[in-house]
Amino acid sequence: MIKKNLLSFNFNSWMPVSKGMSYKKRIKRFAGYIRSKYGNAAVIAIQEFISGGGKYLNDLYEAFGKDYYIIVPPSFDYRAHPRSLITVTLLKKSIIERYEVKDLGKCLPNRISYIVAWVEGQPWTIMNIYMVQTANFAGKPDWYVSLRKKLHSELWEEVISEAVSQRGERVILLGDFQESSEGVNMQTLNEMGYKEVATGFPTVKNDFFKEWNIDHILFSQKAWSEFNPSGFTLDGDLIGELSDHCLLAVMSA
Repeated sequence: MIKKNLLSFNFNSWMPVSKGMSYKKRIKRFAGYIRSKYGNAAVIAIQEFISGGGKYLNDLYEAFGKDYYIIVPPSFDYRAHPRSLITVTLLKKSIIERYEVKDLGKCLPNRISYIVAWVEGQPWTIMNIYMVQTANFAGKPDWYVSLRKKLHSELWEEVISEAVSQRGERVILLGDFQESSEGVNMQTLNEMGYKEVATGFPTVKNDFFKEWNIDHILFSQKAWSEFNPSGFTLDGDLIGELSDHCLLAVMSA
């Protein structure tokens, strides 16, 4: 079973807090911070990452000492869209025996990294989610607002549908859900048996969010039982330097 830290972080790539730092330096800073504070995390889920056509994915691989598999959504062509924001999932090579990348790209293929990873011969389903943001429509035309709300709803439908079909398995859902623990969709997950270690704490520092508790790590009942969470960290040390989001970490017993 997975007996290491699970981490989730919104890299917030277009955030102006890092104007004076190159993207490669941001990646190195992030990797150095993670390795020094959290050691060999089993899974590192990143949202809002820019691939740079692949070069920043290579930088990420190098920055973590080539110790991790770097997984991206399979049906999104990041080489053709080098500046698009994507989810990236890092799997520790020494922990993960093998993995299978699944495709959940019907709505927005860049926003979900969906993986089945085998640990000690057992499959763990990991869904790294970057939900569509609908909190800030300042200055946007009506068609844009309508489209974003439609995509937000459709992407949640895809996530919920998959969570329903897999809820009896070892499932970990993590990322930027753009919704608080009390939100309608989060409550639906909760009613299906998905659990968070801690709820209600603000995870983002930004004036336009009415709900600040929008980043989450959830476990299905089977995953909770076998992972046996023993600790939770809401790490804000990188706010203002790399992102406006906290880093989330869950530790196993």
